[in-house]
Amino acid sequence: MKRSKVYTYVVSLLLVVLVVSGCAAPKTPPAPATAQPSPTVQDASPTPSKPLLTISYSAGDQCNIDGPSSIQSGLFQVDVVVDSWEHDMYGLGVGNIPADKTPDELQDSLNQHLIPDWLTVISFEEFTKASGSRISYTYYSSPAFGPLIFSCFWSDPIAGSTSERNERNFETLGPIPVVKEP
Repeated sequence: MKRSKVYTYVVSLLLVVLVVSGCAAPKTPPAPATAQPSPTVQDASPTPSKPLLTISYSAGDQCNIDGPSSIQSGLFQVDVVVDSWEHDMYGLGVGNIPADKTPDELQDSLNQHLIPDWLTVISFEEFTKASGSRISYTYYSSPAFGPLIFSCFWSDPIAGSTSERNERNFETLGPIPVVKEP
């Protein structure tokens, strides 16, 4: 029994010495990091110089899209323009829906404040008056994603009074097919 106490004491003393000596050891400064270029989306292909699509929010809860009837795969720019700040918050969702669903079905779900499990969300942006009246976003598209759907919304569709929640807070635009680059 005496032997195990001595053994425990020696092991404890060794651990204390190791911990103290490790803490007191001089620190070697880390080697300077070599400058590595970080990959960015722009490395893959150039950022579009002008908007491909313009989505406008106007008075009377209107949301409209202006642009081509299809989008080439790769990076594309969307300009969001708010003509009338009737609400505290606006937003834009970008996604796609399966071939057996329609934009009207998505619109119905969103108006009931339900996000359907068959919706694939690619991006979701929110903006307020502090964001300015024109905001630009760059997205990547691929034919593999399928046609793009844009969902505009205004105000907070979940918060607020019951009457506010029953208002139509969403507008669904699309679908816009994505085609391979020539």
